[in-house]
Amino acid sequence: MRGLERGLEVAKKIIEAIQPAKCKYCGSAEEVVRFGTYKGVQRWYCKKCKRKFSDTDTLPRMKTPVRHIASALSMYYGGMSLNSIRRHLDQQYGYRPSESTLYEWLTRFSKIAIKEAKDYKPNVGDVWIADETVLKIGGDKIWFWDIIDTKTRFLLASHMSFTRTTKDAESLMRQAYNLTGKIPRVIYTDKLRAYLDGIELTFGADTEHRQGSPFDIENNTNIIEPTSTNT
Repeated sequence: MRGLERGLEVAKKIIEAIQPAKCKYCGSAEEVVRFGTYKGVQRWYCKKCKRKFSDTDTLPRMKTPVRHIASALSMYYGGMSLNSIRRHLDQQYGYRPSESTLYEWLTRFSKIAIKEAKDYKPNVGDVWIADETVLKIGGDKIWFWDIIDTKTRFLLASHMSFTRTTKDAESLMRQAYNLTGKIPRVIYTDKLRAYLDGIELTFGADTEHRQGSPFDIENNTNIIEPTSTNT
């Protein structure tokens, strides 16, 4: 199973490890009783730790079932835009999370996935594509950087920042190199100047930097670019 996909699968197993009728806080199974429902979601009360919580298909301090979160992560890393993910969740589960909520899910569980995938060494090709997209939350711009291998469509690295500098581009490149241990022959990007310096600082003259045309399907950065939206 490929790197981040493997990590996401492990993350899914981690969050699905909470068993029904067990307290999600203290783990007690004997002293948990039903405590009514809210909007169709079963609530529980633990006599041992004196806490209330929603159906155990959700996570501690979260009200959303894990299958919703797992679906959202899968769709995001499959290349769907945030708006498309929200529409899909609404159609499938009758629940449309805010973009800030999706961002919280991606941040929290991507960390688990990346941690689980860190020791995996993918067998990737010599041509990579890097791109970045922006998400506006509360007036702030948050940049999501990704780099993939064109041969396997393997996501080599992701980076989040409040800037679009050479330092950010270099961080993305170094993460990809640390994962693969490989120097690519070519990296395609958009016209952001930071990529040129980031690639040179990481790989030197061994890697050629090319700016891919949006109409060139083979080298199109749209392969990994979700549609950015505002909150």
